[in-house]
Amino acid sequence: MKEFSTYKKDDVIFLLKDISDMIVEEDNMTREKKIQSGTHYSEMIPIEYQVSDEYLNLYRTKLKENKEKLAFAIGVMSEKILKRHDKNVVLVSLARAGTPIGILAKRYIKQRYNLDLPHYTISIIRDRGIDINAIKYIINKHKDSSKIQFIDGWTGKGTIANELKKACDELEGIFNMKFDSSLAVLADPCGYSNVYGIREDFLIPSACLNSTVSGLVSRTVLRDDLIGKDDFHGAKFYKELKYVDESNNYFRYYFSLF
Repeated sequence: MKEFSTYKKDDVIFLLKDISDMIVEEDNMTREKKIQSGTHYSEMIPIEYQVSDEYLNLYRTKLKENKEKLAFAIGVMSEKILKRHDKNVVLVSLARAGTPIGILAKRYIKQRYNLDLPHYTISIIRDRGIDINAIKYIINKHKDSSKIQFIDGWTGKGTIANELKKACDELEGIFNMKFDSSLAVLADPCGYSNVYGIREDFLIPSACLNSTVSGLVSRTVLRDDLIGKDDFHGAKFYKELKYVDESNNYFRYYFSLF
């Protein structure tokens, strides 16, 4: 099977179409001009630059400074997920910022309770909604599971939290079942979630990097010439950045704290 991401399949399964050889990255100025002309941001991906040594050192400094706070937030969020759903839950991270957080939650729950919960990453796109084909796959794969818990890194201004609420309303009509629109996050400073780690607005280290802390996976893409009606939303795998990938180092660093 073709490689897609540097994560282990035991940690997460990506429900994304690999469009690595089908799309070309574009610089910020080009993308901004297209957006001004009406192109949706999800139809393009940015160029992923290797960060400078100075920036990488700053990232590693923040790892050390925030390690206890992030580990605490992971534990609190994960405990709330279990209290809300018990053992019968599928973890579904929202690509791509939610993926490393979902992996940490899965590992925490496995180590503390010996529960190996299924964990997927799917796409949700502002103004275009959630990947319905991915949800259909999860429902069919886990017929005995009564709940899906969506996971992201933080709520920010609530854009994705609100998009998820709209998506869950749509999904209920399609699948004739109830979907929990509560978005589990580490930080929820503006009060959009009730499944949060802490309310404080702190720097989550994985927010400092892009693909190199996200399994080398791009932002998700939804474009008619690339994504068919039965396809998952798409993404690119940046295999050329393997030599600077920090994704699994990030987990090893925090997993030692649980």
